[in-house]
Amino acid sequence: MAKRLFILFLLVFLSGYAQDINNGLFVTGEGTVESEPDLAIVRLGTSLQDRTADKVYQATNTTIDAIINALVKIGIKKEDIKSEGVGLYPQYDYADGKQKFIGFQMNHNLSIKVKKIDKIADVLDNATYTGANTISGISFGFQDPEKFMSQARTKAIAAAEKKAKEIAQNANIKLGKIIQITESSYPVDFSRTLETGANAQATIVPGTNSVRASVTIRYEILETKQ
Repeated sequence: MAKRLFILFLLVFLSGYAQDINNGLFVTGEGTVESEPDLAIVRLGTSLQDRTADKVYQATNTTIDAIINALVKIGIKKEDIKSEGVGLYPQYDYADGKQKFIGFQMNHNLSIKVKKIDKIADVLDNATYTGANTISGISFGFQDPEKFMSQARTKAIAAAEKKAKEIAQNANIKLGKIIQITESSYPVDFSRTLETGANAQATIVPGTNSVRASVTIRYEILETKQ
């Protein structure tokens, strides 16, 4: 009985597989668009130490407020500045195998959208002048990534169509209508170009960023050419 059930299951599986391999032609195409970025994300902040939590908290808040005000004065909108990480940590000194409490350290990091690439130097200069002592990095991207994604998608579809025609010609088959089309999405490439300390004099080269799209198209196969 078990053997018969296994044979029956195998026949059903093979029948489904046979139908699956004859349900059309699947082709995949990819498209890539490269362009100079028009958006930078600057990550910087301040790290301060003091004897008491209250003192370091007040000093950190004063510094962050000064940084934000300085950035707003040079044209950065407040909504483009956000806190990305805030931490308060007790600090200890170790001597002769003993732990001695020496105060607190507070870190406050900001993420700043810079919508004019040529303003990056101004952002770094003004931020460090008003108290920023950490620069964790700068990444580059696009204000409207969907515009480039659309272009990449168009290229991907064209590549898939070209591939389908080549396969049909070489395999001597005739293709019908498109039965199905699916897209694989990729995150927009944000290139980290600066990961130094608080060095506003670093040379910053945005280069180009890539947007990539991939589509899979399923074509109906009408007949085999004679």
